[in-house]
Amino acid sequence: MKNKLHLGVSRKIKIIGGKWKGRNIPILRNAKIRPTTNRMREMLFSWLNPIISNAVCLDCFAGSGALGLESLSRGASKVTFLDNNRICTTALMEVTQSFSAYNSEIIYTDCRSWLQQSIMTYNVIFLDPPFQDNIIPEVIFFIRNM
Repeated sequence: MKNKLHLGVSRKIKIIGGKWKGRNIPILRNAKIRPTTNRMREMLFSWLNPIISNAVCLDCFAGSGALGLESLSRGASKVTFLDNNRICTTALMEVTQSFSAYNSEIIYTDCRSWLQQSIMTYNVIFLDPPFQDNIIPEVIFFIRNM
């Protein structure tokens, strides 16, 4: 399958552990995202290592999908990716297809409205929203009321 996103890729980050270690995640130049750095993901997944295997995860502001893909690489049973940027969700669909990540779901939506309606239960929820939005308290309120 030819990569449709090749022309829009400004850089790539790598999966840092698990079965996909070393595989690239493209970062699209026009997506206006800042993926979680390798160093931060390494630290985060060191903490999550005891619980990530077989976990059901939610990546609320997926962007590049780095956190959710890292989870799947390390044995999560399912990841739901949410993002309100059509460019990001389209790119993430292509990436998950190329990784054969059939245990993932990508939803183009506003995280807050989706959380208000969700009845799912998750073991791990990733919250890494755009810094300027200052919406963490509101999102945590919705998560607590799921």
